[in-house]
Order: sequence, then structure tokens, then C-alpha cells
Amino acid sequence: MVNDGKLDMPAEMRAFAEKGLEQARTAFDAFVTAAQQAATVTQTQVMTAQSGAREIGQLALRFAERNISSSFEFAQKLMHAKDAQRWHRSMPTMSGAKWRL
Repeated sequence: MVNDGKLDMPAEMRAFAEKGLEQARTAFDAFVTAAQQAATVTQTQVMTAQSGAREIGQLALRFAERNISSSFEFAQKLMHAKDAQRWHRSMPTMSGAKWRL
């Protein structure tokens, strides 16, 4: 009911509305706090994943560099081999030190 521009409401209804508003505000504050905590955890996990991905990328580059270097070294030895026996001796073995990281 409107009386002289003022909303006329029974005291019990006003108390009920105020309590509902207070509960909604409390729930919203809890939601915002949980969202902020989730964002912090997510950011930490992303940073950890990025660090791990960076390390994997660097390791892959080291593997590739060593592999290519060994291939050039082998090609150089192969170019200078005078016969099949010398060529066979120049082939790298899996137990050779070149294959270790």
C-alpha cells in the first residue's frame, strides 16, 4: 500500500524482507570469496603448468640439437669412409656416449 508516497508494509513482512536481503548479501559475499580463492588456485596451477611446459620444450630442444649434431657428425664420418668396414665402424651404437644425455 502506498500512503503519502511511502510504502506501508507490516513490520513482520519488513523484517522478513530485511532478513532475506541480509542472507542474500551473506551468500553473495561467500560466493565472491570462493571465486577469488578459485581464481588464485587456478592461477597457481596455470603457472605450474607453464613452467612444466617450458621445461619440456627446453628438453625437447636439447634432444633435437644433440640428435642433429650427431647426425652431422655421422654424415661427416661417412663421407670420409674409404670402404664398407670403415663405414660400419663409424656407425654410432646405442651404448655409445653420444646417445646419453
